[in-house]
Amino acid sequence: YADGYYALGNYKLAAHYYKRQYALHDSLENLEKEKNFNDLEKKYQAEKKQEEIDLLHVKQAAEKQRRQYAYAGLALAALLLIVSIYAARLFRKQSAQKGLLLKEIHHRINNNLQIISSLLSIQVRESGDEKMEKIMEESQARIQSLALLHKHLYSGSNLDKIKMNEYLLQLISFYQNALQAGNQQVNIELTCESVE
Repeated sequence: YADGYYALGNYKLAAHYYKRQYALHDSLENLEKEKNFNDLEKKYQAEKKQEEIDLLHVKQAAEKQRRQYAYAGLALAALLLIVSIYAARLFRKQSAQKGLLLKEIHHRINNNLQIISSLLSIQVRESGDEKMEKIMEESQARIQSLALLHKHLYSGSNLDKIKMNEYLLQLISFYQNALQAGNQQVNIELTCESVE
């Protein structure tokens, strides 16, 4: 309209319609800009929401992985505990069996030494030869010394050490009694430190 009124020379109406045309054009342009802005705002909000969702998924995956590691650690700790308990029980059982076997061995050694000593004692009584009796008595004394040593090893807490002063006192006392039984007077004085 504005161009038509301008051509007719009605400048006032032409100006009025130009203003309306520009206002309408500005309104349409503003509407277009507002629509573009709204579209951009929607895209921004959608991208922001997607980023939040992605971040939430990452956090959830990390938390799930932490839980899995925690469960795996607990399972490993439980497995180690079970294995440790089993090993301790097995060790105790084997230690008990070894202890029983060791007691049986010591008992048999003691019995064997007693049998040998008894056999030598029988030999001494039945032998008519004084020289042979003396040899048998010396052998019997050696067996008694071994039996005494075995007793000290077995009764101690450590199987490879004995208290030497206690052993020597008992050994000397045994020999002193044996010599006195043979009508020989012996006085023994022992001075020693405690040695293992």
